[in-house]
Amino acid sequence: MIDFGSVGRLDIAQQAALRRLLVAVAQRDPAELYEAVTELAATPVHDHEQLEQTLTAFMSAHLGPGMTPDAALIRDLLAVLGRAGLAFPPVIAGVFRTLITLDGTLRALAPGFDTAAESQAIARRLAGEQFAPQSLRDAAASELLTLLPMLRKLPRRADRITAALAHGRFTTNLRLFSDPRDISVITTLVNRAVLGLVGSALGVMSVIMLLARGSPGISRGIALLQLSGYIGLFLSITLILRVVLEILRPHHH
Repeated sequence: MIDFGSVGRLDIAQQAALRRLLVAVAQRDPAELYEAVTELAATPVHDHEQLEQTLTAFMSAHLGPGMTPDAALIRDLLAVLGRAGLAFPPVIAGVFRTLITLDGTLRALAPGFDTAAESQAIARRLAGEQFAPQSLRDAAASELLTLLPMLRKLPRRADRITAALAHGRFTTNLRLFSDPRDISVITTLVNRAVLGLVGSALGVMSVIMLLARGSPGISRGIALLQLSGYIGLFLSITLILRVVLEILRPHHH
């Protein structure tokens, strides 16, 4: 609008993501904002949970009760996303710069024009258009066009698999525990099982000791087997409780 040499062209996916971003701000929806931002970003998100929490906190601080979005919102959002390690394609960065420039230009040319209110009205209209019959048909048609190449290949691939089975040439390659997280989960389960078995066995042996009669006595008339039984029963209960607490404790992945 001012620098005519700064020109970019948005594809359909980028346009949809920008509309989603506008709707998210209008509806104060951090989940929708997260989806829009991740669709626009040129870099992968490494910590999804942390980014969701960051965007939720950002929306609470900038779009709370009585607050209206403005150009400062875009600048602050870009700063937050930059600190989170996200980068955007040049054309998307150009869109953000354009919005900031447009806001400042309108303040000079039309001081009474409410940019925030106008953007909110556009966002509400876009939100309604998403669920209009024509939009739903267009979305369904787009998904179908994406799936058609794969659907056309299915019969040929099914024939190849059937032929391989008929001639005994069908093989599979399965790598168990290739992910360190799988090994960690299995190790945890095995440890719990071993502790549970040891605790149970120790408990049974302790009960047998406590029910035994005629063991040699020790000081204060307490039978040696009974003392061992009480100690073993205490250790058994401790092991079993540890396993139970490990199972009940919430784990975050």
